[in-house]
Amino acid sequence: MDLQSFKDTFARNGMVDRTSLNFFTYDPNDHSNQIFIFYADEKNVGIKTMKKLISILEEKKIGNGILIYSHTMTPASRKVISQMAHLYRLQEFAEPDLLVNITHHKLVPKHEILSPDEKKMLLER
Repeated sequence: MDLQSFKDTFARNGMVDRTSLNFFTYDPNDHSNQIFIFYADEKNVGIKTMKKLISILEEKKIGNGILIYSHTMTPASRKVISQMAHLYRLQEFAEPDLLVNITHHKLVPKHEILSPDEKKMLLER
């Protein structure tokens, strides 16, 4: 998608509607293994945002979530991630950290998904 198409789709009034960027996806080999990508619309993520994310995961019965925030997360919101680890696999990323794809750096070897057998062999080393 080019920049103009992105603006036409997600930033109709000049500001990006971050909630329109949220989406679900799943493992093509296991449709029950789903993940929800959640773009926080608040600059500073706190308990309120975490409750919103957890309620979506509960409602949709999804065990994996990624939270993308624009500025900061409060210590209390980070604590929610650790406290909910027994129920959900949650990861958080600052938006600026995602602007560069490190896998495309010239010194990083090509990344490939391992088959279950290759993974087992690697872990046995």
